Amino acid sequence: SGHPLLPFTSQGVATALEDALQLAAALEGVDPGDSSAVRAGLARFSSSRMAALAHLLREGREMRREFLEPAHAAHGSRASAPSSQALGQVLVQQLQKP
Repeated sequence: SGHPLLPFTSQGVATALEDALQLAAALEGVDPGDSSAVRAGLARFSSSRMAALAHLLREGREMRREFLEPAHAAHGSRASAPSSQALGQVLVQQLQKP
């Protein structure tokens, strides 16, 4: 995959549909037998999608830190992995926020 989104952004289906349309556009008119033209089309696709999805990649990483590494997010340093009980407490706190 050109952009491994984390599940926290909930954008997988939408971006997969966008990928299909953008890939078709990048390869439109390209002779499948011309490997250099195919590679160039794929490079255009990859470059444009990475630029378009960079904000979702960053957002997913931030959300992962917030939900799975709460000590890291709160203190700005890497802490040991939280226990499942601690993760449960964080989830409950997040759900109780207005």
